[in-house]
Amino acid sequence: MKESPLVSVVIPNYNGERFLRECLCSLSAQTYGNIEIILVDNGSKDESLKIARESKTEPRIIRLEENTGFSHAVNTGIRESKGDLVFLLNNDTSCHSRCIESLVALIETDRRIFSVNCRMIQYNKRELLDDTGDGYCLLGLSYKRGYNQGTKRKKKKRRIFSSCAGASLYRKITLDETGLFDENFFAYLEDVDLGYRANVLGYRNMYCPEAVVYHIMSGTMGIEKSEFKTMLSARNNTYLIYKNMPWIQLLLNLPFLLAGVIIKSIFFAGHGLAWTYFKNSFAAVKNLGKLKKTKFRTRNLPNYIYIQAMLILNCFDMAIERMIR
Repeated sequence: MKESPLVSVVIPNYNGERFLRECLCSLSAQTYGNIEIILVDNGSKDESLKIARESKTEPRIIRLEENTGFSHAVNTGIRESKGDLVFLLNNDTSCHSRCIESLVALIETDRRIFSVNCRMIQYNKRELLDDTGDGYCLLGLSYKRGYNQGTKRKKKKRRIFSSCAGASLYRKITLDETGLFDENFFAYLEDVDLGYRANVLGYRNMYCPEAVVYHIMSGTMGIEKSEFKTMLSARNNTYLIYKNMPWIQLLLNLPFLLAGVIIKSIFFAGHGLAWTYFKNSFAAVKNLGKLKKTKFRTRNLPNYIYIQAMLILNCFDMAIERMIR
């Protein structure tokens, strides 16, 4: 009988005392028994570490002296993990008892599956979905599939553009090939960037409706629009496009990407943040030289063609998603 692979649960934490106890408790109730829990603390000033030390799940705690951002924290946890599979989980979540079991069952069906996204449901509005996988379209816009839709929807397994790192399982050996999360992103869109790189190499990101996680939604960073979050969004989207599109694809898509800039400008203007968006979008261009651009290889051409088709189709998918809400 094949032994169940070890799953390393990596939880980045920053002042998460309000959520952490329930998150860890939900992991102790998992039907899948072969797990280790790694808590990477980003310099919390609250009682998070005390709660973690008292938890019967006995997480391994890695304490960082300051808030180094989501990407660095999860990378630290991944490097210290012992499992063949890594389950990245936000601290403001609670997992259904069969969550990890369902994720492992799906990823084990095909070695080309890189990641599996949970069925994320809003913690405080359990009749509504939060995220069933991240989409990315030709306009340079990312979106959460299923957001604010009823939980009767999105009940079928399917391929997605990328998995939300707030509650997704990753194959560790493939991370050796794709690379870890880009720490230049700090937070936001780092998971879309990783999913994009996996698509370039021909790997698949999947959505698993049986793996249920309840998510408080931006419990650590706050859900309201802010200059800091707008700065990250503007900068990281510029990084994402530059890193992953070969020059010919970038030129081909440029008119649509510029149209996306206009759409985002209107959106942020409605929140009084248009200048913040523009300033950080253009500032990001100055820093592109420090990024590691995904190398174009001819053997990956069919994958680029698939990605281009997905970028086009996701424009329609995003429009439908917004109409359904």
